[in-house]
Amino acid sequence: MTSGSTQPASPYDRGTSPVPPPSAHQVVVKAPLRTILGQTILGVLLLLLGFGAVAVAIFQPPPEGRGTALVVGGVFCLIGLLVCLALKRTMSPRTYTFTEAGLDGTDAAGRRFWLPWTALESIVVETWERLGFWDSLFHLRFYLSRLAYFRFVLLPGAELSGVPAAWAKGKGAWLSFPNRPELVHSFAYGCRAFAGPKFQGVRVR
Repeated sequence: MTSGSTQPASPYDRGTSPVPPPSAHQVVVKAPLRTILGQTILGVLLLLLGFGAVAVAIFQPPPEGRGTALVVGGVFCLIGLLVCLALKRTMSPRTYTFTEAGLDGTDAAGRRFWLPWTALESIVVETWERLGFWDSLFHLRFYLSRLAYFRFVLLPGAELSGVPAAWAKGKGAWLSFPNRPELVHSFAYGCRAFAGPKFQGVRVR
């Protein structure tokens, strides 16, 4: 949600801060419905296969390999349970709030962070050009293009705490989000409005 301005028509340039500047800009990243459904179906199938194998091993044990069936069934059950438990994180939206002072957000592990613009050397939004399904099915781009990235380089010696302090050890970090035009545009707008000349634009690969 943005207050005080509208989003620019061309979000792929470095551009300049809008006038008058907005008071804040918020980007909410939600997992696509197909991702949630796919993870749910996968978890349920794994649980069914696992419980099925365990049930057969207990009630109708094969002449040989009962122990193997129990182990395999247990592994499938464990993986299915982990997939289902991870649904909570998948379904939880991640919120990024751009302000004049910096960026407040959530990393991939669900940890809150605060990143002041004064600690940044540069920032860029990186996205992949999407090809047609059949053109990219057997190409690495098919898998890479599902995500876009919010990359930033930190200034040497920047005083940071919490999650960004760990990023500073590598002098930079990145955050991934679904490669959807509306999200790419929204992240670029927030950077342009508040990061100023540190924003290097949108890099399309």
